[in-house]
Formats: sequence, structure tokens, C-alpha cells
Amino acid sequence: MDKLGDAVLDHDTDSIIYASNDKNDPHGNFLGSSPTNWMVKLFLTSPLFTGGPKNYAYRTSKGKTCCKVRGFALNFKNSQTLNFDSIKHLVCALDQNDTISIHDAAKITRDGKKRSYQY
Repeated sequence: MDKLGDAVLDHDTDSIIYASNDKNDPHGNFLGSSPTNWMVKLFLTSPLFTGGPKNYAYRTSKGKTCCKVRGFALNFKNSQTLNFDSIKHLVCALDQNDTISIHDAAKITRDGKKRSYQY
């Protein structure tokens, strides 16, 4: 990250999202120095919208969108509601009370204290 400096847009324990200028690509010849081993490189055509750690949405230069939200399984049904446009709306909304409701009746959860499952 020191090598990338101000180009770093966001980072996590296993990835770095940064603005590339083709001069700051940290490629290397040694094991672990390849971007595919330790970094996610994105070619963004629109802004990255992030609501905090493990909560972001972006669109690549090829038009593909990606949405990650901690705690939610983004299956087909959920991704109809929770997607690039909805994350963009929530992050940019002036109303702090905006919400998105997702009800997943098929979700199985585990209660660790009671050692039981809820269906």
C-alpha cells in the first residue's frame, strides 16, 4: 500500500482497490507478488460506492457490476433488491433513514449459544 500511496481507494485484509495509471501496478517476479495472489485490480468506469468495510458496489469498464454486502447472501432473489443501483442510492441518499428490506424465508441461521438452527 505504501507503493500505491494516494491511489488507494479502499482496502481490506486480502484486497486493495486502487486507481491505476499503468505506472503504479505492483507486479513482481516472486511468489506472492502477482496481483492475482494478493490484490484485486478493478477497471472502473463509474465511482465505487462503499458503505463501510465489506459493503461496496462498483461497475467495471466492461459493464459488469459487482455488489458485496457483509451478512447478506446475494443470491438471485436478493440481488434483485440489493444491487449496484440500490447501494449507490443508499450511499448517496441525503435521508439517513433510507432502508432496503430483504426477507429470505429460506435462510437457515444458527444460534451458537443454544446450539440450534432456525429455519
